[in-house]
Amino acid sequence: MGFRSNQEGVLEDIRIERRRQDEKWGPDRELSDPHWLTILMEEVGEVAMTLLDEPEKGHPACLTNKELIQVAAVVVAWMESRAVQGEGAAAWVHDDDRVAFLAAYNKTFDAAMRVERKRK
Repeated sequence: MGFRSNQEGVLEDIRIERRRQDEKWGPDRELSDPHWLTILMEEVGEVAMTLLDEPEKGHPACLTNKELIQVAAVVVAWMESRAVQGEGAAAWVHDDDRVAFLAAYNKTFDAAMRVERKRK
């Protein structure tokens, strides 16, 4: 997969990965939110591993790009699943949801940064 730097190219790479996922796992994956979160976190972990291992193991930057595309494609698949299950595609229903998400994101980001600082 050749990665593109413009938005349309990146979105096309995500579409290609979504097709690949459907071919591998089937297009009708109506999983629970906790199940999707587990899949997403596994993919995010693979991004982290490429970043942490790149300098030592000589991993090319395109490996990180590949994992990022997979993360984005999992998010798309999750949203598709929620829509099919009647959860709708609305981005945020309540501001409280957005605040809770951002708090969890910041906590995760801070933890990752602590790990990175210790690594150096």
